[in-house]
Amino acid sequence: MQEFIEPLKQKIYRLVQSRKDFPLTAFDSSALKDLKIVDGVATTVPVDQILDIYRRRGAMNVIKGSPIKGFDELLPRLELAKGDVAITRMASASEEAWIFTDAEYEALYGILILPPRNGDKKVNS
Repeated sequence: MQEFIEPLKQKIYRLVQSRKDFPLTAFDSSALKDLKIVDGVATTVPVDQILDIYRRRGAMNVIKGSPIKGFDELLPRLELAKGDVAITRMASASEEAWIFTDAEYEALYGILILPPRNGDKKVNS
């Protein structure tokens, strides 16, 4: 599994670093080096399903006072996406990010930054 995880992490890191126009308001892309992929590999889901789920989650996030950062950038980009969306969950001891890309990891749609929470996370090295 490690032989797949590290190249995927590097591909995501390069994608985020290459997007100078992307407003990473809540996330320092250099922090990706400290994050590890959680739960193995990314989940790939059709964009219409992702939009349905994340519009609702975005609305709930506003009701809760916006503790999750990145919905403002993510939702408009997902509305323009076609095909499948890959969601890669990455975490360190202190933060967690969900990175939304196309299935080939060539287009970055958004990054959700979750607030710290209590409890242990299952993190792959």
